[in-house]
Amino acid sequence: MRKKHSLLLVLTVSLFFAIFYVSLRADAANSGSPAGIAVVCIPDVIDQSSYVDQMQNGVNEQREAKIKQLDKFQADLQAIKADIETRKRGSDDYNRLKKDYLLKEAEMKVQRDMLQEELMGLQQKAMEQVYEKILKTVAKVAQQQGYELVLDKDKVEFPAASANEMTLTIQTHKVLYHADYMDITSEIIAELDK
Repeated sequence: MRKKHSLLLVLTVSLFFAIFYVSLRADAANSGSPAGIAVVCIPDVIDQSSYVDQMQNGVNEQREAKIKQLDKFQADLQAIKADIETRKRGSDDYNRLKKDYLLKEAEMKVQRDMLQEELMGLQQKAMEQVYEKILKTVAKVAQQQGYELVLDKDKVEFPAASANEMTLTIQTHKVLYHADYMDITSEIIAELDK
């Protein structure tokens, strides 16, 4: 009798797990993606998101302000040069202005180099912030929609610019095919732009 109850219990538990497993597989099939997988085209998100545009506009405004400073510096330099040309070569004023001009010219070169470094840093920081926000948004949408895995869908353009570029594409291109329903790029853009 005890063996009969044990066997009945094992069969009942097995049946329960079988029903549970079939139910999970059916839910995954009905969710649009058999294994809870989705794809996102990051370049499209960057190109189409108003959030990314706002970040880029902020960087552009900072760049323009810095360039205006350099332009003013350049105008001051040109004024000194024009003043030098009105002076007699070898005079005290000429030598003083020439020295001032050369010092300001060297300072402007340093300022230009520093500006380039600063602008590259600003651009990098902005892109890091954008990418971090995209990753958080992808995680949020994936959790809301029940995806367990989200892959970056690369854009491949043919013909390649060079053999090296084609080799790099082959080595880095991971998603070779996906069904259209797996693409959640538009959902990511919508959530990012909220």
